[in-house]
Amino acid sequence: MALRTRYVWPVVAALALLQTIALAGMAADRIWLLKTGKEVVVPVEPVDPRSLFRGDYVRLGFGFTRSIPELKDHGSSPETIFVTLEKAADGSVLFKAVDRVHPGKVADNQFVLRGVRHQYGWPRIRFGIESYFVPEGKGLAIEKLAASSKLAVVLAVDGRGRAAIKGLVVDGKTVYEEPLL
Repeated sequence: MALRTRYVWPVVAALALLQTIALAGMAADRIWLLKTGKEVVVPVEPVDPRSLFRGDYVRLGFGFTRSIPELKDHGSSPETIFVTLEKAADGSVLFKAVDRVHPGKVADNQFVLRGVRHQYGWPRIRFGIESYFVPEGKGLAIEKLAASSKLAVVLAVDGRGRAAIKGLVVDGKTVYEEPLL
């Protein structure tokens, strides 16, 4: 009996250490993406600024998502896809290609977003950048600014197509930046 209780605390400590390392790894991965990802400013179309349970956020719609065609043969749902986009001279983002595999190196004015395609009667692609949480009480103000101005997000995009929102821009002026921690 004493032998069993003797090993309980070291096992509990080891499990706690593993959980701490896993959480630190997730935070470090996010910080690395925000610090080293290619910065791209993407125009957005705001949708809804408030969630009763999650606080203030700006729900974002992207114009380029409407121009992404269906893949020829429908895979299973959900399905990981890679969308190549091009930053035009006027600041807009244009669709270039969609595929099930990462296209590799792209031109300097292009970037690749990894998304997940869901099929619920109609296809929907999620990139993980569709909502952005803002400080309490700021969501509605940002939404009103966006209705009368040009709203854009600053994305950090890595070489694997993962994206994170670094900040919000209204009429070319940064109104909110994502803190690293």
